[in-house]
Amino acid sequence: MCPQRQEWFIPLGLLLLPHLLLANIQGTLHQMTVISGSNVTLKISNVVPDYKQLAWFYNDNQKIVEQESKAPKYFKSQFKDRVRLGVDHTLFIYNVQKEDSSTYILKVLKESGREISKYISLEVLGEFGEPHSRVSLGSWGPSLGGGTSGQA
Repeated sequence: MCPQRQEWFIPLGLLLLPHLLLANIQGTLHQMTVISGSNVTLKISNVVPDYKQLAWFYNDNQKIVEQESKAPKYFKSQFKDRVRLGVDHTLFIYNVQKEDSSTYILKVLKESGREISKYISLEVLGEFGEPHSRVSLGSWGPSLGGGTSGQA
C-alpha cells in the first residue's frame, strides 16, 4: 500500500469512529456511515419476543428477509447472497456497496396485531471515504479513483 493512501485511513477512521460508537452505544441513534466493501451489522435492540412476523426492508417497498416462525425467507433483491438474518433478528450485510445506502426498516407484527417499525439510516461511502465511488479531480488535484499507476 502506498504511504499517501495510508494517510487517508487515519483521518477517515477518526471521522467514522464517533458514528460507529454512537450507533452501538445509544439505542435511539439509528444512523450508520460505513465504507464500501465492509460488512455491516444492523441491530435493533428490544425486539419483542412475542411476534407473528418480522421483516427487514431496504426501503418502504423492497422486502429483504422475513421470518414468521422457523427459517427466514429471503427475497430476490440486490442483496442476493450478501445478507443473513441473525438469531437475535440482526441483519448482517456483507460487502456493502454504494447502492446499499438507504433507510432500512425492521417491521415487527406483534401477536396482538399491532405493527412496530424501527429505522436505521445507512450511508455507504466510496473506497477512501469519498461520497462517490470514483472521484477524479483532474487538474484540481490527485485522482482518488485508485488508478493503476501506483501514484495517488
